[in-house]
This record gives sequence, structure tokens and C-alpha cells, in this order.
Amino acid sequence: MLTPLSNDEELRSCERKVVSLIENSDLLRAESLVQEAIRQSATNQLKIVSEIPVDTLRIEGWREICADLLEANKWLEQRTGHRASRAILSLVNRDLVEKLEVERKFYAAFTRDENAAPSLEMKRPVFVTGLEALMAVQRMSWPRHPAEVQFKIDQLLCGLLLVIKVHQAIDHYLLAHGLPARLGVVVEMDHVSWSMEAGVHDFGPQARRLIGPLDVTLQPHDKVSEILTERQAERSANFQFEINKAIAELRELYRLVRMFPFYRYKARNKLADQLTSQLKGWCQSQALPDVGVDWRMRKPNFERLLRQIVQARRVPSVDGALDVLHVNQLHETWLRVAREMDFDLGSRPMSLFELNLAWALKIGGPIVQDRWEHAKPYQAA
Repeated sequence: MLTPLSNDEELRSCERKVVSLIENSDLLRAESLVQEAIRQSATNQLKIVSEIPVDTLRIEGWREICADLLEANKWLEQRTGHRASRAILSLVNRDLVEKLEVERKFYAAFTRDENAAPSLEMKRPVFVTGLEALMAVQRMSWPRHPAEVQFKIDQLLCGLLLVIKVHQAIDHYLLAHGLPARLGVVVEMDHVSWSMEAGVHDFGPQARRLIGPLDVTLQPHDKVSEILTERQAERSANFQFEINKAIAELRELYRLVRMFPFYRYKARNKLADQLTSQLKGWCQSQALPDVGVDWRMRKPNFERLLRQIVQARRVPSVDGALDVLHVNQLHETWLRVAREMDFDLGSRPMSLFELNLAWALKIGGPIVQDRWEHAKPYQAA
């Protein structure tokens, strides 16, 4: 039984009790204590959103976590001879994202210093959903002095309940949906270490909890094979897309540099040097000869070089990467953007291609803009 919360010491005592229960995997009792405190001490606003059944929570991207584990096993085994023995699931509450994000890191072995253990971190976003109403209360701005104590109470209880619900959701998925391999799973809250951001991303106490391998359901072999096939197909498609895009951008720069009028040769040469540098960079990265490779290459030689680059990259479809449809779609996309912005693409964060395009349209002036706007579809021959 908790006494009604009224000061900082009682808040700290409540937090310590609940965190201890979470760390010992007694989630039912932890939730019972928090719900009791909410009934006794929280505002109606928090009471209204605090009843959240576990079966309403979803982890968007659980298959991603499964595929991540398979990928981590392969990567770690190649480098260390051991598969992943532990996964770290860190919950991040970024105020620019409506959902709670799950960051993942897989370890081949654990030492006393986790930073020294071989590990692989995954970047693809995975989210816990169903807690949005509770998060809205937790993210409210700090009030002025008169309501500060009540606000602290709501913030603590709201954060504790969020942490408990996330642990419950992960437990449910580990048992109901499982993983491709059994391993220890650590669930933690990702706290910000920079003082200027403290409290921005944090949403609850650092209740770090280990879930043992025996509490993880092992997925059947056919499901594991299906997940692995999906990830491999996705990676293949992404790889193809990236090469398609790179070739399209090289082609667009190749013809863009030729749109400068003769008296703007200094500006043209700057853009031309960028193109030459990129072409030689591709040659060096793929161990291709770069003799005679520069922006002055005649089109047949330029197209031959692009084919050599694509073949060296071993993409799923060489002809698909060299399809002129990609450069023509790229041109149409950026033409729409340029028209909307009166051919001034600004200085927002850009890729190297976007920077070159923005610079060419600005420095090249009306002549380059007009020639680029009315350019005919690209032809490889």
C-alpha cells in the first residue's frame, strides 16, 4: 500500500519501489502499485488515459527485429565465430516522433564492459504503438510554480506506467510471436546524456531488465526462412534502387554540364570537375581503370563506363540500372521542384547531386535554366 504522494521524498520512494519490481520482472505488481498511486494522487487527465490493456499495444516492426537478429547472427559469426547472445532493446521517446521508438543492438558476447563486446546496431525504425494518449500527458510542458508538485506526480506516474507497458508489450511479443533464435534480451530506457537535452527524450526511470533466453519463444523453421527471404529480397531491391539512382544522377550531371554557355566556362569547369571526381571515384572504388575518364568523354565512352560500373557492383539487374527511365524520372521530379521554387533550390541539407544541381541552376543563370527545363528525354545511344 502506497501513501498519497505529496513531496519529493515520497516520489523518490515510490520510484525506487516500482523500479525494483520492474527489474525483478514483477510487472503485475509494479503496475498495481502505479495504478494505486494514480487513483490516490494523479489528476483526472492522467486517470482517464491510464487504463491500457496489454492486448491493445502493438510493436510495429517485430519482423524487422527478427530479421535484424538473423542478420546480426551472420555478421557476428563471420567476425567473431559466435552468434548473438544478447539483444539490447532501448526505448527512445523523441518529442518529434509520435510513437515510442525501439533501437536495437546485438552482442556476440558480454563482458563487464559492454562497449568492449562485439556488437551490431540496427538503424531501421521500430515503434511501440497504443500509448499515444499516455505519451501526450507525459510530454506536457512544465508549468509555473503553483502546479509544480502535482505536475511532478503526474510526470513520475505517467513515466513509470509507460515503462511498465513497454516491458509488458515486449514480453507479450517474445512469447506470442517469438524470435528466430533464443538469446537474452535487455530492455532499457535510452536516457539522454547531454544536459541541454535532459528531460526532452527521457520518459521514465532507467529500469534495466534482463529477459532470459528461456522466456523467448523459438519461431518455427519455415517462419524463420520466410523472414530471411523477405530481408534478402528487400536488401536486393534497395541495392538495385541505390545503383539506379546513382547512374541517373551521373547522367543528369553529364548533360547538365554541357548546357552552360561558352562564356560561363569557369563555372562550367567547376561543375565538370565535380563530375570528373565522381566518375574517378567510382572507378577507384570498383578497381576500374580511370585513364581518359573525365567529363569530356564522348557519350558512347561515358555509357560504356556506366555499364562497367554497374557490372562491377554486381547488381541484380544490369539493364534495369541502365534504363534511361530513371534519369528521365529524376529530371521530371527535380523540374517540378525547381519550377515551384523559381529555380532557386535554396541551401537546405542536400545530397551531393542536389548541391550540384542547385549550384548549376543558380550560377548558370537563365540560359542553363531554360536549356535544362526544356531538355529532351535522355537517350543512351
